[in-house]
Amino acid sequence: MRALPGRARFSRQSVQRPKDSKMSSPLVDWTVNRGDLRIQLALVLYRTSHLLRTSKSASMRKLGRVVSLGYLVIVEWTWGMEIPWATQIGPRLRIFHGTGIVINAESVLGADVVLRQGVCLGNRRSGGGSPRVGNRVDFGAASLVLGPYSIGDDSKIGAASVVLADVEAEAVVVGNPARTVKSRIS
Repeated sequence: MRALPGRARFSRQSVQRPKDSKMSSPLVDWTVNRGDLRIQLALVLYRTSHLLRTSKSASMRKLGRVVSLGYLVIVEWTWGMEIPWATQIGPRLRIFHGTGIVINAESVLGADVVLRQGVCLGNRRSGGGSPRVGNRVDFGAASLVLGPYSIGDDSKIGAASVVLADVEAEAVVVGNPARTVKSRIS
């Protein structure tokens, strides 16, 4: 398989299926995105691509390549959401207005994460590390997390914030660069 220009290649060993048994269903995000069929379909295609491409079966991985191509054309090229099949995402991902969302393939997102338009979770340079997002994290529109930073459980990232450091659990951060305006200690 040839890699597309500008795309990283991933082996089955480098991307593992999440251990949460609820992840086995491509419909795990369906209910939380009720009312937005485009987002529901995008996430079903993502989950299906992820499950097939990380399968132990060679025939399923081969089928996964075909599904991933359809996912790429529909979701990335047509709808403007870049969420690579290799990204590890926990259950019940909620997306509001998905256009412009970019998530690096090496990012890891926990359960019940909320994304809005223009969110970017990525690295600052190739091989520079990607964000690890906890559970129940809420991202405002156009917020960025750039680098190998951890975002703690139950945090809120304000709209248009640029996160360039770790964010503790239950914190609220805003601004460019992002600063904590509320934490579980305050």
